[in-house]
Amino acid sequence: MHMPENWIAFVIAIFLPMIIGSLWYGPLFGKMWMRMMNLTEEKIK
Repeated sequence: MHMPENWIAFVIAIFLPMIIGSLWYGPLFGKMWMRMMNLTEEKIK
């Protein structure tokens, strides 16, 4: 028996964690995350 695939949900399930992660560690919350982890840009480099 063939199960129908929901390709839209499949694609969203693949890309949504990557998008959220890039926003979290990137421009949206990057500075706040660095403060919480006691990091500076000099320490990262």
